[in-house]
Amino acid sequence: VVSLISPNDIDYGTCVWASHKLGCTIDPSNAGSTVDELTYQLRLSGSTAVIAHPNALVNVLAAANVVGLLTIDDLIEIGIAATIQGSQVQRHHGVTTRPLVAILCFSSGTTGMPKAVVIPHSAVIANILQMSSTAFPLTRVSAGDKALGVIPLSHMYGLLTILHLCPHLRISAVLFEAMPSFDCFLDILEAQRVNHLFLAPPLVNAFLKHPAVQGRNLGYFKTCLVAAAPLDADREEAFRKLCSPNFLLQQGFRMTETGVLIFRLPTGVDPCSGSVGHLLPLTEAKVVDAHGNAVVTGNRGELCVRGPQLFLGYLDNEEATAAAFDHEGFFRTGDQVIMQEDGNIYVVDRLKHIIKHKGFQVSPAELEGHLLCHPFVQDAGVVGRPDEKAGEVPVAFVVLSHVGNQEARCDAVRVKEVIKDHYKWLGDVYFLDVIPKLPSGKVLSRELK
Repeated sequence: VVSLISPNDIDYGTCVWASHKLGCTIDPSNAGSTVDELTYQLRLSGSTAVIAHPNALVNVLAAANVVGLLTIDDLIEIGIAATIQGSQVQRHHGVTTRPLVAILCFSSGTTGMPKAVVIPHSAVIANILQMSSTAFPLTRVSAGDKALGVIPLSHMYGLLTILHLCPHLRISAVLFEAMPSFDCFLDILEAQRVNHLFLAPPLVNAFLKHPAVQGRNLGYFKTCLVAAAPLDADREEAFRKLCSPNFLLQQGFRMTETGVLIFRLPTGVDPCSGSVGHLLPLTEAKVVDAHGNAVVTGNRGELCVRGPQLFLGYLDNEEATAAAFDHEGFFRTGDQVIMQEDGNIYVVDRLKHIIKHKGFQVSPAELEGHLLCHPFVQDAGVVGRPDEKAGEVPVAFVVLSHVGNQEARCDAVRVKEVIKDHYKWLGDVYFLDVIPKLPSGKVLSRELK
């Protein structure tokens, strides 16, 4: 296992593909990880080698020292000593019938410790072919097209789209090691004429709310895939109108365990606002209640899926692996969805994030969508707070927009009450400078709680 700890970099793909060529499994990690986080991942993955970007080197060396990994200098000394003694390197040519593991990608860990998700080469190949054959119409792809490479390559979303899908479609990527100021970001997109976007909802919010977007022509955008978290219908429609009449905006449902997509928009079918689309080819799904029984079409339930793009299990965690699949081999996603008669699927929220308020189920994602429609709100995160009478009450953490900040300077209490009154069940509102999120855009609920 080779751990790759780096921000987006021009050599990222070389490191991944070279490791795979040598028969190694790649373990990508966020370059901003702490020493403790890296130590945990190195131990669990059993990494025997680490490739580190200079920006992450201090923490990587500290974590490697804790787990007892050798440096290059150590290996050279050992190699020289072994050569002097007459030792020779023998390449292993063993044959195995076990699935070859391409990636050990750690789950998000939004509510607990991350698990190492075991992803075989076959799942990567299957998902690339599924997406390229259905989710991206060839009429929308031309020679010389460019994709936006701002999502982290260390995340499964970026690893499969930017690093694998784009080369397969002969699309080059404009990589960002770090996010510049939004004005500069827009200037780069315009100068490079970026055509294809892979986004998470927070960046969509920026396009819709940032004053630097006003007056710009975004007609060079051809397609956009929004994943990592649900995007409500209002923001989806607003972003589509902001770009151009021919702009193809799709939502994708994805988890580390399921690859990048298990849904797509069928060719020739108009997008349905708020829907994550239809099932990909060779993918099966069912929607079940808390007892595992199928629900009536149009009703809410947990989504369970199976297909060639799924993971094998969690590394060294048989209990979690067994709990993740039902008796028919369907993976329990933990997401509450609604599947309609026409095949469109709507993601409501993560089951573990649903707030139980006076017997009602309140979706944090739905509430966040309502809040983001308010002119005072730039970004928002919602969690449940225990309450003796109601069971739980929704609590909002809000980043104020430019307009909201101006109003708050005059009367912060009034701004808080205006936002609080925007949704009848909202228990309280707190102002933050930034909502804690993973690089993928998922809200870190445990930090808000």
